[in-house]
Amino acid sequence: MKVETVIQRIEDEMAQVSRDAMEKPADKTEWAYAKAIGFYAGLDRAKDLILSLYRDAEERDRHM
Repeated sequence: MKVETVIQRIEDEMAQVSRDAMEKPADKTEWAYAKAIGFYAGLDRAKDLILSLYRDAEERDRHM
């Protein structure tokens, strides 16, 4: 599987989390917003880690 496919799927999920959090703001509790923010941040961190691992692997491959 290509890293671009994984990253795109994570970004799609991040967009969905954002849409869901903003869909009906009056019906959301502070806890629900905090949960959405935390989930979004976790997805963003996962994306960064995957990209970092991918870059590290490419760098190692170039030096072999």
